[in-house]
Amino acid sequence: MAYINQIPRVDGAAYNSSQRDFKTGCLDGTREYPLSAVHKWVQSPTPPLFWLNGLAGTGKTTIAHSVAEYYDERGQLGASLFFSRDQQDRRDARQVISTIAYQLGKAYPGVRGPIATAIENHNPLHSNSLTQLRRLIIEPLSTLPHQSSLPTVVVIDALDE
Repeated sequence: MAYINQIPRVDGAAYNSSQRDFKTGCLDGTREYPLSAVHKWVQSPTPPLFWLNGLAGTGKTTIAHSVAEYYDERGQLGASLFFSRDQQDRRDARQVISTIAYQLGKAYPGVRGPIATAIENHNPLHSNSLTQLRRLIIEPLSTLPHQSSLPTVVVIDALDE
């Protein structure tokens, strides 16, 4: 557990963080089409990435918050990362992978050991993002037993901020 706490991360970036200014999801009965598209995607075997795009101010963050909240309530949210141009620590994409790895380690105790081993043996924290992705996320998650057919959801919002 100690290694998990040493991972550089953006603590206030989770969807339910008290440090986020805007913390609401969609009103009941609204945005049903994009939300149903996300839910359908989560249940499908491929592709592993859902990209919600649109003009500024069209509600993408609200939808992302609703998705994170929905899957958190169902125990399927592995991590969430909400960028913000107004917050210095949430404008920098360099800690995306390590923040996700930290949150995955908190959400799934079974990956804490493999993440700690990766840090101890390879120190991917100072590597490029592809090495970080492989060593801190993909390899540790591959060690989990396939007990459930429920997918793990990771929500990243406003990466372009």
